[in-house]
Amino acid sequence: MANPRVPGMPLTQLLEGFTSEQSLPPIPICDIASDSNAVTANSAFVALPGMRSNGIDYAIDAVKAGAVVIIYDASDEYSQQRVPLLRKQVDTCWVGIDQLNRANGHIVSRFYGDPAQAMTIVGVTGTDGKSSVTHLLTQALTRIGKVCASIGTLGYGIGNQLTPDSLTTPDVVSLQSRLHQFRQQRCEYVVMEVSSHALEQYRVNGCDFDIAVLTNLGRDHLDYHGDEASYAAAKARLFHDFELSG
Repeated sequence: MANPRVPGMPLTQLLEGFTSEQSLPPIPICDIASDSNAVTANSAFVALPGMRSNGIDYAIDAVKAGAVVIIYDASDEYSQQRVPLLRKQVDTCWVGIDQLNRANGHIVSRFYGDPAQAMTIVGVTGTDGKSSVTHLLTQALTRIGKVCASIGTLGYGIGNQLTPDSLTTPDVVSLQSRLHQFRQQRCEYVVMEVSSHALEQYRVNGCDFDIAVLTNLGRDHLDYHGDEASYAAAKARLFHDFELSG
């Protein structure tokens, strides 16, 4: 699904409260991307540090594709080392934000008009049963006349009209883009699977969950989380990091 078009906003408004820089230019931002291959004209490129690569290494490609600002992690040592040289190579706007991975979801949500605030968002986490619970909740809400969308292993979409996806919980830009589109389609509820990886990587920040569901807690993804305690702590973020209403 291509990103739905949004009105866009000035860079100063997009990053207000996230950076202490006082001299940001009021550049109009028409799109936002964390993948250099998805950059379009007048985009903001979010250069996130990753486990296998660092987005800052794709900054030049992003500018060539139309990015007018590079947002990088000012607390990431590798990015700190790379940016001075990149500034000499590319004449564009550079903005550093501490702990960018945590702020990213909120920034992207703002770009899309904070879509989660207009809907009831149900997050479902657990080792097993996430897909089944998400499907059953979606069907139940649909049966009582609610316009309900879902995001998860089975895909994303409204009711039974699902588009396949490769991730249980998508990246930040894809997630907020889909929430924006669901809101445009007058959805009242969104039920989404929330993986431990997504919670650990702050992919669901900016989602404003109203209800959180835990199916169970077993042993899984210990190659990523290291031990059971860390795995459980990642799952617990769904209940601790959001102001749940139910």
